[in-house]
Amino acid sequence: MKKYQQEYVNIRSIKYFLLQYSIENKPVVVYLHGGPGQSMIPFAGYLNRGIDFATMVYYDQRGTGRTQLKSKTTADQITFDELLLDLKEVIEKLKKDHHVEKVILLGHSWGSVLGTQYALHYPQDLHCYIGVGQVTSFKKSEKCGYDHLIEIMQHPDEDDQKNLAELGDYPSNVTYENAYEKLMIFRNLQTKYKICSEAKVYLNIARQSATFRIKDLIAMRKIMQNIHLLEYLFDYDVEKDVKYEVPVYYILGRDDWQVASVVAEAYFETIQAPEKKLYWIEEAGHLTNVDQPIAFNLALKEIVKKYE
Repeated sequence: MKKYQQEYVNIRSIKYFLLQYSIENKPVVVYLHGGPGQSMIPFAGYLNRGIDFATMVYYDQRGTGRTQLKSKTTADQITFDELLLDLKEVIEKLKKDHHVEKVILLGHSWGSVLGTQYALHYPQDLHCYIGVGQVTSFKKSEKCGYDHLIEIMQHPDEDDQKNLAELGDYPSNVTYENAYEKLMIFRNLQTKYKICSEAKVYLNIARQSATFRIKDLIAMRKIMQNIHLLEYLFDYDVEKDVKYEVPVYYILGRDDWQVASVVAEAYFETIQAPEKKLYWIEEAGHLTNVDQPIAFNLALKEIVKKYE
């Protein structure tokens, strides 16, 4: 089993937690976790199995996981603009530490929002951008997922009918005041009908991961300090931004309805980039690299090998 290095580093007055699986002379892949507020550090030991073709870097964003446990950042300090500037500093540090001019940026779910915007704003730092569980238009994706849920429910029971009534005309009726509540109702329904990742799946992964610590469970429960990031996400729509100065690759789960992969596919077709390719992972949902790790790693390897 490959050894990993972990450290706290000072990034813009925040103590950031970084975990790295370093392989000499291999491209550096920076993994941006989802959520917002869902650390991948506890699961990195599991996710990194079979990856021997890249230096993988996982870190907890401002307001998340071990970074938040150490820094105790307030909600007003956790904004998208701050995260983007933080990421710039993280990448500068990694370029210096690994003696590279560019890195590969991989964003999953919420991390795909951060990663996409970084690719658009700072292309000079990147070999390419990889989107997994890619968010393009939050409300369009939610509407697509909602329509699919209604389609497969067929005979909603009394609890389902109550929850659907509370959802109402979702997501067009979402406001900042009710967004989190409605999102949770919707995700719970998706989970019941097995079109959303279950919490127990995360816990099972954590138990198999060498990087998991009990304190991570405490951090997982502290998510509402990310309220301004959730507000940013609810209004997020990148579909008018189609010109990229770096290659763009998507690795999408065919059965992802949590962040509807068919919506990401439609946007991908409009992208103008030096190179682009979409990899479909069959029989995989939003946790694409968990559902089909071998197929996912094969796609990732094909991309990474371009930049050796």
